[in-house]
Amino acid sequence: MRIFVEIILAFSLGSVDSSGLKIVSEDLRSPISDFVFKTLTNSGDGETVLFGSLVYWSFWGDCQESAMRSYVVGLGATSLFVQATKYITNRERPDGRNNRSNSSFPSGHAATAFYIASFYSSLHSEYKVPLYLWAMGVSISRVYLRRHWPSDIIVGAIIGYAGGKLFYKIRERF
Repeated sequence: MRIFVEIILAFSLGSVDSSGLKIVSEDLRSPISDFVFKTLTNSGDGETVLFGSLVYWSFWGDCQESAMRSYVVGLGATSLFVQATKYITNRERPDGRNNRSNSSFPSGHAATAFYIASFYSSLHSEYKVPLYLWAMGVSISRVYLRRHWPSDIIVGAIIGYAGGKLFYKIRERF
């Protein structure tokens, strides 16, 4: 019975993923969308995030050393968890690329963006809306560019959100 339920869930998820991928990556297609979503994806790349984090902590971090250490350790731990999960699941990307160390599930961009949004919005609640809008844009851009299935970004967002909240809560231990 359990196998039967798992098969039904897998086919249901596959159908939802395929439909969501079509809606985002085909129905929204335009030159302006191409520019916006490529820019959003690039803003969630590791190098860009690292640079932005360094600028923030250098100029606006208000010498919150424990928060900065917690942020860095948490971002690293979240990234390690995502990479390990990618290696274990080895899910093929919608564009057909399949590399075990960088498979589709879960989305690292979504995890990183939501980690940043949840951690920084806990530090500065006045920026909550723009931070989460940016994180959602980065996540949706990954589906638009056919690098991830919708379920990849949902799980990545959950991992990032949870990581950001957890490491914000334990920041004083650093």
